[in-house]
Amino acid sequence: MKNEITISELAKLMNVSVHQIRYFEEKGVLAPAYTDNNQYRMYGIDQVYQLAHILLLRKLGVSVQSIKECMTSFSADQYR
Repeated sequence: MKNEITISELAKLMNVSVHQIRYFEEKGVLAPAYTDNNQYRMYGIDQVYQLAHILLLRKLGVSVQSIKECMTSFSADQYR
């Protein structure tokens, strides 16, 4: 069993487009666990949970900029 998935597998799992995931990466709210030798973005379970959280906040109307500020400005305990 592999521990990481590609961007297309993540998009399919979370029912979003690859473009949307790349947008979140571009805005600095999501980053792959690592980039493989073949330049594929690889995502682990932490990124799956992070994307789920981002998508929930977006559904609630929180801007991507506000999500980024919360994720980068607060510690994990403050964020909760």
